[in-house]
Amino acid sequence: MKRKDFAHIDSDLARALDLLGERWTLLIVQTIRDGHVRFEALREELGIARNILASRLEGLVGAGVVERRAYTERPPRDE
Repeated sequence: MKRKDFAHIDSDLARALDLLGERWTLLIVQTIRDGHVRFEALREELGIARNILASRLEGLVGAGVVERRAYTERPPRDE
């Protein structure tokens, strides 16, 4: 069953629901809040597929909910 999209509603609340209403997003935010800030730690903690996690993190970064921070240069890695 496809969930309802609120993109047609011009409202901050509708935009927040569109972002946070996705089933993995709140779990990712909670897991980050609990201190699991690196990709592999998030993936292992949640048991989520890499592509799904990468997509949801990209959306959260784009919305300004979380930010990427480099923690090594060689190889380049962000948390």
